[in-house]
Amino acid sequence: MMKKWLFLAAAVSVTLSSCVKGDDYYKELEPVRPGINIYQGAGNQNYYSMAPADAGIRLAMLVAEAAKQSEGQEQEIDINEVTYNNRNVKDVLFGADTQVEKLERTEELPYDYRITYREAIQTPGGYYLQGRVYVNTNGVPTIAETVETNAWSVSFENFRANVYSSYGVSQVRLSEGVTELYRNGGVYVISMSNMALNVNEINRYSDWSGAFSLTPEDPTLAYSGCAGKQFKIEGSADGPSYYTYSSNNVATSLEYKVAGGIYRGSGVYILGGVETCSLIGYSDYDVALYPSREVTVATSVDGDYVVQTVTYNGVTVTL
Repeated sequence: MMKKWLFLAAAVSVTLSSCVKGDDYYKELEPVRPGINIYQGAGNQNYYSMAPADAGIRLAMLVAEAAKQSEGQEQEIDINEVTYNNRNVKDVLFGADTQVEKLERTEELPYDYRITYREAIQTPGGYYLQGRVYVNTNGVPTIAETVETNAWSVSFENFRANVYSSYGVSQVRLSEGVTELYRNGGVYVISMSNMALNVNEINRYSDWSGAFSLTPEDPTLAYSGCAGKQFKIEGSADGPSYYTYSSNNVATSLEYKVAGGIYRGSGVYILGGVETCSLIGYSDYDVALYPSREVTVATSVDGDYVVQTVTYNGVTVTL
C-alpha cells in the first residue's frame, strides 16, 4: 500500500496533482488510480536514482563550455568563472542560491571533481540535495571524448535528497551504486548499476539498474550549444524499489521505461514521449489492488499546457 511519506515525482506533481477539479474528476480518475500509483513509484525511484547522473551531466556541460571558451587562449578558464550571455554558467547549471557549496577540481585525490551540496535549497534539476558527489573522468578531459571502455564515473558520499511535503520532510538516502557517463556516436549513455536507496530509517532498499540514451542538439554537450534546446531521452531501468505495494512491507520490483522522451533546457519535466511503468515481481504486491501490472503515460504539449494521457487496465484518462 502507498504510505503517507510517499511523494510525487516532479513530472507527476505538476500535472496529476494540479488538474484535479472536484468530485467528478476524482471519479474519473478512480479506474486509473492504481496505475497512477505504479507510475509514481517507478517514476520516483528512477528520478532519485538519477540524481548522481544529473550532477555528472551538468558538470560535463560546464567543463565542455570551459574547454570551448579556452580554445586559443593562453590559460584555461576556471570552471567556476565560465560565463555565457553575461551569466555564470555554474550558477545556471547548479543554482545561484549557494545550493552548491563547493565545486572543486582536484588532482591529488582518486576523483577529478567534487561537488558539495548544501541542504534545503532546490537545484535547477528539481532536487533538494545534501552531501557530496564525486566525478572521476578517468583521464578523459571532456565527456565528448569518452567511450564505453573509458567513461566518466560518478559516485557519492552521505548523499541524500530532501523531500518537502505537507507531511513534513522525508529523505531519500543513496547508500550505494555506480553511474557511468559516456558518448556513443551522437548520443550520451547514462548507465546506473545497483543503486541502493531507502527513505529515512525504513529498512527497505532498492537495487536499481538501467541505461538511458541522452541526445543533445550540440554533440559536444557544451552549455552554450544546449541552452534552451531540446534533449531527447530513451531507455529503461528496473529492480527492487524502495517502495512497497504489499501489505507484507517488502520491496516491490518495478520497471520504468521512456520512449521518445523530450526535455527542454535544464528543465526537469518530460514534455513529450511515452513512459511505461510496471510491477515486474511476484508476491511483492497486492494483486487485488492492482489488476494490471502496467501503466502508460503519454505526454505532449498543447500551447502553454502539458497534457498527460494515462492508460491502465483498458481505461484511458487525459489530464
